[in-house]
Amino acid sequence: MIDISVTGLVKSFDLEKKILDGITFQIDTGERVGLLGKNGAGKTTLFRILTGELDCDAGEVSIASGRRLGLISQIPVYPEGYTVEDVLKSAFSRMQRMEDEMNALSQQMANGDESEETLRRYGELSAKFEGLGGYDTETPINKVANGLSIPPEMRERLFDTLSGGEKTRVNLGRLILEDTDILLLDEPTNHLDLHAIGAAMTQQLFALPAWRQAGTVFCFVSMRDEPDTTAILQQALVSGKRLCVPRCLPGNDGRMELVEITSLNDLQPGRYGILEPCGGRTIAALEPGALALIPCLAVDKQGVRLGRGAGYYDRFLTRFGQTGPKLLLCPEALVFPALPTDEWDVSFTPGEILTENGVK
Repeated sequence: MIDISVTGLVKSFDLEKKILDGITFQIDTGERVGLLGKNGAGKTTLFRILTGELDCDAGEVSIASGRRLGLISQIPVYPEGYTVEDVLKSAFSRMQRMEDEMNALSQQMANGDESEETLRRYGELSAKFEGLGGYDTETPINKVANGLSIPPEMRERLFDTLSGGEKTRVNLGRLILEDTDILLLDEPTNHLDLHAIGAAMTQQLFALPAWRQAGTVFCFVSMRDEPDTTAILQQALVSGKRLCVPRCLPGNDGRMELVEITSLNDLQPGRYGILEPCGGRTIAALEPGALALIPCLAVDKQGVRLGRGAGYYDRFLTRFGQTGPKLLLCPEALVFPALPTDEWDVSFTPGEILTENGVK
């Protein structure tokens, strides 16, 4: 089933330059698609057109019937004076409009209006309102707020006073409450302090028995949009642990090898610009009890990992038959209630997801 279909999309903001020029693509149900481009290339403009916030100059956009789009924007904007609680409750704006109409109809009936049309409309609204859970919005709000670490005191704060990462988390909460079918993420890690998150995650890791007991550690070398793992790599070496890092193999079959390093100076930019060992000893298999630290773009609460799409780590976990503990490192703000999965995805179990706030 096709969720999104775009044909010949054109958009310009002046006569001299087209931001989008003949864009055509489709996204099928269950697909996870990454959109790459330089600043100003039109990524945000495309998202705004998909959600109906902007009109295109030419072309067609089709969203599958009954599918709802949600956008986490780089700079979310809400009315002045909105608190976090107001933002979360705005997810139920449709039900609020229904309730307002029901209250107006109720007042009409109290004033003597017993017409068939008024009674029919009130009955329709009441049934739909109840079916959508409109009589109890506090329960889902509390559940989502707790799941995203949005405490009661934070819910009372003005949205504009939050940090960028906090705004991203609250905006995600609103989209979850809206029960969005298709999620558009416009640079969701832009406002996350990944260095600080990496530092907090590192402290959580060092307190775990799995770290203290591991004689060998396999750890990814972080990219710009991932929690910083430099301190983990350094501490593994300082504490006398055997440290292995990945190196991508030539070809397009998503394979990588494990290489033992003895210094961070062994790392040089390799394929995809990722720091990789330029020498070192290749490891055929991880020893029993070795700790594996795995990256991700996002994860859900069932342990479904969202990677970059090439399958390197799914193949790694299958090939090396990891028998020791493994941990997925993911910022708290990017732990979702549910993500689509493929049959070849390797899932993680509860207790195998590490955020800056501890193990999930």
